Amino acid sequence: MNINLFFIFIFTGLFMIFFLFEPLEKKKYMFNEIPLLELKDFKLTELDLNGLSSILVSSVGFKYKDRYILQKLSFTDSDEKYTTNIQSDRALYINGHLSLDGNVSYFREDGVIFQTQKANYNKNTKIITSAEKYIAYIGKNKAIGTSLMYNSKTRVMESQNIMLNYKVKER
Repeated sequence: MNINLFFIFIFTGLFMIFFLFEPLEKKKYMFNEIPLLELKDFKLTELDLNGLSSILVSSVGFKYKDRYILQKLSFTDSDEKYTTNIQSDRALYINGHLSLDGNVSYFREDGVIFQTQKANYNKNTKIITSAEKYIAYIGKNKAIGTSLMYNSKTRVMESQNIMLNYKVKER
């Protein structure tokens, strides 16, 4: 083979690669908002004039300007009488409001317990609401319903489509 034919063959191959092959399109990502802080295995403690107000413990968290996005949340809130603990798989925390999603559990010192899949908790008014099916335990009593609104300050629970197993004390 002649050396000129060899270089013509190589040049033709490179020419074909250069003009015939198209580059792969790269995905373009739009970052509308980037977290200001990424947290891992952390604890946030809030103090006020009366002492310890709340404790937020999470395995992973992202802090944005106006909110926290959390995973594996444990939120403890205390008031004058009782301490409340709320646990969830995922949560969104904005200015004292918690939007909880996935295996939400609510525990209170006086024996109020309930479990649901989604709930919203307002830290300022101490009201937790859920539009999902729930199971609640108040002492030895059990309630199952489709929506729930519980005011922790007044201890008033409102629900729809409720089935209640209530134990009455005999005198």
